[in-house]
Amino acid sequence: MSSDDPRTRLYALGGLALALAVSVSLLLAWLADADRDRVETADANGAESREPPAPSTPSALLDRVAGGALRPGPLAEAHRDLEGMGNCTQCHGLGSQTPDARCLACHGEIAQRAAERLPLHGTFEGTCASCHPDHLGLESELISLDADAFQHTQTRYPLHGAHLQAECQDCHRVRSREFADARFRYQGVPFAGCASCHSEPHGRATGDPPGTGIIPISLDGPAVPAERNAEFPLLGRDCAGCHQEQSFRAAGLRSEGFDHDDDTLYALRGAHTAVDCRACHTPELREEERADGLAPGRAAAPDCGTCHTDPHRAALGGAERCSDCHVETGWTQHFDHAVHTRFALDPVHERIACGTCHQDDRFAAEGRECKTCHADADALLAGRWNGHSGQADSHQSLDCLECHGETLESNRTPALAARCQSCHAPSYGSLLVTWTSLLDRSAAAAGRSDAASRLRRSGAHNFVLARSLLDSLAHDDGAKGETE
Repeated sequence: MSSDDPRTRLYALGGLALALAVSVSLLLAWLADADRDRVETADANGAESREPPAPSTPSALLDRVAGGALRPGPLAEAHRDLEGMGNCTQCHGLGSQTPDARCLACHGEIAQRAAERLPLHGTFEGTCASCHPDHLGLESELISLDADAFQHTQTRYPLHGAHLQAECQDCHRVRSREFADARFRYQGVPFAGCASCHSEPHGRATGDPPGTGIIPISLDGPAVPAERNAEFPLLGRDCAGCHQEQSFRAAGLRSEGFDHDDDTLYALRGAHTAVDCRACHTPELREEERADGLAPGRAAAPDCGTCHTDPHRAALGGAERCSDCHVETGWTQHFDHAVHTRFALDPVHERIACGTCHQDDRFAAEGRECKTCHADADALLAGRWNGHSGQADSHQSLDCLECHGETLESNRTPALAARCQSCHAPSYGSLLVTWTSLLDRSAAAAGRSDAASRLRRSGAHNFVLARSLLDSLAHDDGAKGETE
């Protein structure tokens, strides 16, 4: 057979392979015998062998023979499965370079971002190895990054305001399924918005459906859903609509971004539109809300009593009844005594100031009978007044309305005199006029005291006792004047 015959070349290659296999086997056997001799010698001398075990694979043998010259150093923990010279070509091409394509073949997440040109890896011009060196030891970090010099503007999330003061680990130290302990992770940090780093400050109120809360800023999707929830207005708002990065507290809220009417369950009207936020949302109330995990304002029931002290001390039904009398345009009173109580006022009593019958802000009348307010007239009819006693008036048993009418005109002296004549002789009409005149004269003689004024006003209900008391007041006043 000639040297050009294919069979000749095949036989030559087979012989070379056989010779190489025999040589490797002999070398392995020799190394094994040498190791055994060292172990036996060490055992005889009572010393431990510090030599490594004999290589068991061709790649390990080649590494032993080459004295480690082909292995630049141990791989990091994350790549330890690639240890051994038989795995070199999984990362390295010809020579010592590591093509980025070999890295991206395993790191699919980075490959996708690079393909989409998303920062940081998708826009970085250097090689993978320039930031992620390996062969530096099992405990070495695969990320070579100067955190102080790193410019966050190279990412999709430039830092501004308060974020500039945050430490890297505040956002980038996360737990992963690969490692039990928390480690730095710069790529693919699992946050899509504010709530991933910041605890949800708005919480959920009792009765809110699952998932109710603020929709955070999103780097990968729409920030605001198409529809708003009428029952939970803040559902659908993004954080940046109200908050600035300079300050996240209420003092830093964007006034143009927050609409109290649309974004809360309590629309502001009238005088409330001029009230400072902190007048209602006090620091103390906010602390209570935080403790209960509630949104700002959720701890405050949408009724007047949350901010206003009830001056009526619940006598009028509590805070939920405020609107019966008051309005937001100026706290104007629009109380209807007939509608809001069980006591309709006649034209005479409609003219009287509330405080005449209701002595304090509770506005609770002591009773519904005439004598509740007209105590002097009732006492005189019974023959007593301020500790004095006399003969009861003959009209004591009559109902008030038998003499008095429900209009102002019907209670003037001429109209009352006419009512007297309906039961008595005509002379009684002029008698009432005479009594009124005499009471005026006696009251003037008694001085301008409260007692004299009250007796003059109610004296017709028992003329004899009233005039007697007025004369006594006049005598006492005269005696006092002589003494002085």
